[in-house]
Amino acid sequence: MTEGFKYAGWTLLGGALGATFAFLTAPASGGETRRRLNRAVEDEKRVLFRKSKRAVDHAADFLEAQLKQGRRKLAHVVAL
Repeated sequence: MTEGFKYAGWTLLGGALGATFAFLTAPASGGETRRRLNRAVEDEKRVLFRKSKRAVDHAADFLEAQLKQGRRKLAHVVAL
């Protein structure tokens, strides 16, 4: 049991040292970092929305063309 506590202690110490290092070397405050992340997420959402809208429009155009082609073939078969 003592062995487990020793590893847990080292793990906690490593975590504390890592958190301290991250805190001291962070390029911006927490609030500023959150604002930057929020802006980046919003930008990516806009890009994704534009791309998905373009893909849906393209799929709709393709399906409409296929439907027209099918109607022409059906009209040709019926006319025979």
